[in-house]
Amino acid sequence: KSQLYAVALYFEAAWPDQNFPLSHRLESFRFAYTDCERTPSHLQDEVSALLAGMGWTHSSEHETVEGFSLDLADPESKRAMEVDGPSHYLQDASTGDYIENGATRFKSRLLRSFGWKVAHVAFFDWDDASESDRRQLLVKKLACIGVDDAQGGDREAAAPESAGAVLPPTPEEEKPPLPDSTPLPSSETVATTL
Repeated sequence: KSQLYAVALYFEAAWPDQNFPLSHRLESFRFAYTDCERTPSHLQDEVSALLAGMGWTHSSEHETVEGFSLDLADPESKRAMEVDGPSHYLQDASTGDYIENGATRFKSRLLRSFGWKVAHVAFFDWDDASESDRRQLLVKKLACIGVDDAQGGDREAAAPESAGAVLPPTPEEEKPPLPDSTPLPSSETVATTL
């Protein structure tokens, strides 16, 4: 059920003028998706403390209107930092490289479709880094979501409009948008596959 809620959100973002075929079950899907206790990890607490010390005001385990839980978020500006441990990645057996798993990518894509700017702090970039390297990492991550300086300033608000400053897209924002004209499956097809 919880996965069906994420699919329903995707459906809403991709085809806003259509009704989700299982809309009569949406409330139970959302309950399954959001009904779990969220406890910040030690890694998340470390990242949060350093960000707070750098001046970025945020809340932990923020739940969006859509029901997503964000590790660290500034809800007013719709900017968030996800702190990703090993469960968010797959590891290539031949190279040892880490690759975001499908669920993490899907959540990021949905969040972007609902107007959130999200950066990810990966455990493998954090664990063995010095305090200085961690600060530099967070400065880069904050810049990715439009926070300009270590004091938590808003890059978009701080940029003079006459200069026509435009933020460069983050790697996540460079991915193709959700489809807006893809044909929908029939209700019968959806019902028979479930």
